Amino acid sequence: MPPDKSQRRSSDPRKSPGGYKKRLSSDKTRFAAFCFLVACVFAMGGGSRADIMSLPILRPLAFFVGSYALLVARPGELRRVAWPLNLLAALAALMLCQLVPLPESLWSQLPGRGLYVKIAADAGIPLGSRPLTLSPSRTLNALFSLVVPLAAVLIFAVQGSRWRPRVWTVLLIACATSAVVAIAQIASPGNGALYLYKITNNDFPVGLFANRNHQALLMAILLLLLTQFSLDPQRPVQLGTLPIIGLAFAGLVVFALILVTGSRAGLLLGALIIPAAVSMHARANRGVASFEWNARRKWAAAALAGALLVLVGVALALSRASSIQRLWSDGALSDYRLDQLPMVLAMLRDHWLSGIGFGAFEGAFMRYETLAALSPFTFNAAHDDWLQFPLEGGLPATILLVVAIFWLARESIGLVRQWRSGIDVTRTTAVLILVLIAAASTVDYPLRTPIFMLIGAIAVSHLVGGRFKPTST
Repeated sequence: MPPDKSQRRSSDPRKSPGGYKKRLSSDKTRFAAFCFLVACVFAMGGGSRADIMSLPILRPLAFFVGSYALLVARPGELRRVAWPLNLLAALAALMLCQLVPLPESLWSQLPGRGLYVKIAADAGIPLGSRPLTLSPSRTLNALFSLVVPLAAVLIFAVQGSRWRPRVWTVLLIACATSAVVAIAQIASPGNGALYLYKITNNDFPVGLFANRNHQALLMAILLLLLTQFSLDPQRPVQLGTLPIIGLAFAGLVVFALILVTGSRAGLLLGALIIPAAVSMHARANRGVASFEWNARRKWAAAALAGALLVLVGVALALSRASSIQRLWSDGALSDYRLDQLPMVLAMLRDHWLSGIGFGAFEGAFMRYETLAALSPFTFNAAHDDWLQFPLEGGLPATILLVVAIFWLARESIGLVRQWRSGIDVTRTTAVLILVLIAAASTVDYPLRTPIFMLIGAIAVSHLVGGRFKPTST
């Protein structure tokens, strides 16, 4: 006798009481949530300005992904990323402290507040209770921005063992998407619909960003991700000759995009990736019999090097290598950002103890801006996050930064020591990405954009989380 409909319905695992809950917490759904977060961040997080219209949409979506990760986390998964979570929590707590109103007697005694006290006295305006930050709304915006790296750390932590190796592949695809958009921008009018932000570098291929320097850094990271993909030992299918040639050609295209962005820092970072990629290949294939430098491989390496030189030469001949031209131009020695450095250092001297508040740089800088330094361009950031971070956060932020550097250095040194027995391609890629971002932060502010917040958070999580064997269903 055939079972009735009620019996068939109860035997269907998808319609059983715990069926939907099991599917919602499955490894496949977790990976889909990670892909969703990456897609949202790359589509809406290419700028650092607080008034970007897409941020009120992106941040709630990131909050949703982070909340989902907390709901489906298995015991012990979040413990793997305890250090990144603790650092983010400490940074958020510092921002919250900057928003707490302080008594007038205490606020007026803080370093660098004397001028504001005098202005209020001359205008007859009582100071009253004021928060430590000079721009509460900007500091609150900075606090909300942490939801993106927090969601990235959480959703990475809950990835299963089968899906975690594919995280870098997802990032590679996202970075490649920005490269494709940049190629389309080269062929489009100066300020067409392919430029996603109103305030941007027109006539330059910025991809999914508003800033060409950020796009150049992303292309340098893409070169690194292509190297990682070619060496990934956890890839189920080994690459043949044609795929390797395709990856090499893609690398040449990406390097060409760096040349035309007009970013001098991006050009230097891209040039540094080439020896790093060669070293990774040499270390990964050390002791492998199939990787002998026979005549075919030598000719292939020579052809690749020759193609790179021809590419640079053609770009220069066609006046498209803006990065190289700007690097060797007379204006490279008198950069606008370097002209503002004395004023930034004066701000740091006055506010090193308590800071001006995260996000408050633009308004506070106007107090120090001299008549000779005035220009039509807004100096909205110090263009050196190694200076701006302690300037905005004061001594507590400096201590937090030192702790983070010490922890990352310890993890990196431990990784390098393992190179004698073999290279960990995944964690080495994470370290090199952090090195690229740190180097770019000496002349720019990449970590203030959601895209690099996401990439940096995943790299840090990979560095520490890669040491643990993830659970899986």
